[in-house]
Amino acid sequence: MTLAALTSSGIVDAWMQVVGRFHPLFVHFPLALIMVAFVAEAWHWLTNRQDVSRFARTCLWIAAAVSVLTASSGWISAGYEDVEDSRTLFLHRWVGISSAVAMVAVVWMCARVGPRFHAHAKQRRTQYRIGLVIASLTVAFTGHLGGELIYGDGYLEEALDKAVRTTFGLQSRQGDAPPSAQEIEAIELGTIRFEDDVQPILTEYCVECHGKKKRNGGLSFTPISEALTLVPEEDEPAVIVAGRPDESDMMRRLTLPSDHDDVMPPDERLSAKDIAILRAWIAQGAITNPSPAIQ
Repeated sequence: MTLAALTSSGIVDAWMQVVGRFHPLFVHFPLALIMVAFVAEAWHWLTNRQDVSRFARTCLWIAAAVSVLTASSGWISAGYEDVEDSRTLFLHRWVGISSAVAMVAVVWMCARVGPRFHAHAKQRRTQYRIGLVIASLTVAFTGHLGGELIYGDGYLEEALDKAVRTTFGLQSRQGDAPPSAQEIEAIELGTIRFEDDVQPILTEYCVECHGKKKRNGGLSFTPISEALTLVPEEDEPAVIVAGRPDESDMMRRLTLPSDHDDVMPPDERLSAKDIAILRAWIAQGAITNPSPAIQ
């Protein structure tokens, strides 16, 4: 069978998707190995050794080889999976490629160092160590971007900000403060647009577990029409009852205590403002026009 026939039959695409899904398996090796190499080489430098760390060199060889597989499988995965085309994805793909190139370059620089009595050994060793620092930072940034693709923008920054403020007893940022009674009333009386007000909340908090790929409890918000027309099981409340937020199971779960088994989302609570927006949207008829689906 020719390549054209294989492509037209979908066999090539099917196996390319398999290759892409190896990305999560590959990705941790270069991340861990280059950090270990960095620590090993830093110890060599701090102890004034005149050669490069053999252990670091071994780690780098393995990391460079796997980084090429990681970058390749990641690029393929983005092309075959249902991933939102965003600035974060763009950066993750290209910084990932840059990381693989940087790793290979560092291995080459390490191989050029040569014996310590070589005329250019000191200069090449310095270049190699600078390259190792740059490659380590590039790989770490790539991992950070990958985390934001999974958990959302500001995933690390939000936790870090909270930790710092908690440690030093600082007040939360103004944006974290709960809305006043007047603000809640304004939300309830104002016109809620699904595309502008509701969709971002569902995308951030709900679609990871209730989307196209994962439909926990048989519920999906992609498209939103599925949640609106979902027929509940016997003796179970409807997820969204247009015009009646108090009868909507969605609102019940959002407002349960944090330790309740049915609370949603289980790991991160919605703000009072977000809950008020969802309640007002349902009360106003759960209208989805002009955007009937979460993109």
